[in-house]
Amino acid sequence: MSDQPSREKMLEVAKTYAKNALTAREMTSDQLRTRMAAKLARRFPAPQFELDPDVVAAVVEEVEALCVSYSMIDDAGYSKRKSEAGVRAGKSKRMTAMSLQLKGVDDETAREGLSEYDDLAAALNFLRKKKAGPFAGPHADPDKTKKALGAFLRGGFSYSLWSKACAMSVEEVEDYIFSAAR
Repeated sequence: MSDQPSREKMLEVAKTYAKNALTAREMTSDQLRTRMAAKLARRFPAPQFELDPDVVAAVVEEVEALCVSYSMIDDAGYSKRKSEAGVRAGKSKRMTAMSLQLKGVDDETAREGLSEYDDLAAALNFLRKKKAGPFAGPHADPDKTKKALGAFLRGGFSYSLWSKACAMSVEEVEDYIFSAAR
């Protein structure tokens, strides 16, 4: 015989999960909704309990609204921080946008967060890590340069950005990165 868990019990489980999950790491609204629904399904398994999908959706929505009201979830801030981290990590704007889309950030919020994205600074950070372009030194290996270009293009950067970044000297790169960090 299947039993219906009370809405209050489901709400208590969802709130506890949200508090613990958001304390451990930052999430988007979509991630939290998905994980709370999965947690409720695990906590109240099917043979023993019969979950009403409308009640689950209402509980998840209520807890999400509560988390937003306490600023525990901020998709706009999340996308802004991911944008800044993407530049530092040497990821292209395109790849960072795809990452935000996979996390469930809506297009408008992602565009807003990526509005100040500095693709040149990201490209220079990428090249610094690969020791390519201006960081290759005076006697750059053509095979290594070719591989770096392939990785650069697969990483979502354009060839024109490659040309622009490779034309810079190490001093110009340092000046640009330092001024961009301000």
